[in-house]
Amino acid sequence: THMNSWRWLLGKQLQSTCSRGRCFFCRSGARTSSTTTCDDVSGVQMHYLPWEFNQLLVNAVRQEIKNLYNINVRKVVLMGPPPVGCAPHFLSDYGSLNGECIDYINNVVIEFNYGLRYMSREFIRQYPDPVISYCDTFEGSVDILENRVRYG
Repeated sequence: THMNSWRWLLGKQLQSTCSRGRCFFCRSGARTSSTTTCDDVSGVQMHYLPWEFNQLLVNAVRQEIKNLYNINVRKVVLMGPPPVGCAPHFLSDYGSLNGECIDYINNVVIEFNYGLRYMSREFIRQYPDPVISYCDTFEGSVDILENRVRYG
């Protein structure tokens, strides 16, 4: 995992020094969630519904945050994915004629973001003194997408 690589590269003493008082930035995998469930590049649709796969991804993110917590990281910025159903890749693949976003894909991302937000709140309740700031890039992008002309 990334954590094992990080431990190996830094060593215990430097790792302890680096993690204390620092803020870590975690970007969740929009491409992982949307591409795997919507394009089905890995055959995941045969085994999981989109919400089930989102839960697997949220649990994986939780484990990575717990790994950071276990090495004394207490401040984490967790970013949810943006509305990837509006990305040119999906607009082309799903035949969007006028640039309208693909609702199915964005709904998968909305569910994933909800799971991340809930997981981060629960993590804070379960462990002493973590600071997890959840950044909802999906909601932050809505005004831009709804007012494309104004933003250029």
